[in-house]
Amino acid sequence: SAGAGAAPTMAAGGKVLQVVQLFKNDDSTFASNSAWADISGYTLDITPSASSSKVLVTLSINAGTPNLAYIRIIRDSTEIASGGASGIRVHHAVGPFANTGDSARGYNFGVEYLDSPSTTSATTYKLQGYCETSNTLYINRSEGDSNNDTGWRNPSSITLKEIGA
Repeated sequence: SAGAGAAPTMAAGGKVLQVVQLFKNDDSTFASNSAWADISGYTLDITPSASSSKVLVTLSINAGTPNLAYIRIIRDSTEIASGGASGIRVHHAVGPFANTGDSARGYNFGVEYLDSPSTTSATTYKLQGYCETSNTLYINRSEGDSNNDTGWRNPSSITLKEIGA
């Protein structure tokens, strides 16, 4: 046991081996109704140095919308960081983005997830979206996008950190 004033004992491992980031401050629109689809420009690759490495996925996304919209994270072809499936409910990583009649309203959603890709091959992480009927998701801006003090433009980012064992 450590005496008073002794330094704490730290567990081995847990070192950040590499960091890659996608930072986007340009605005875009996304509309895919009743089906999940890739969100253009929101794809990031990392190549883990060991199959035992974890990848810490950090997502921060800003958007506005007139109705319900959701976002999920896909590693290669596998959905990760989502809520549990239950009935026909939509399970996803972030959202729902929803407007209550205010076209200047915006949302910031974030999620942090420690993934285990178990590979040393290039691994792709991407965002997919799903909008309710005839809906559009406005990324990095409000739906109304007014050029006055009610308009806003915020950035979004995806960060991948390889964590060594």
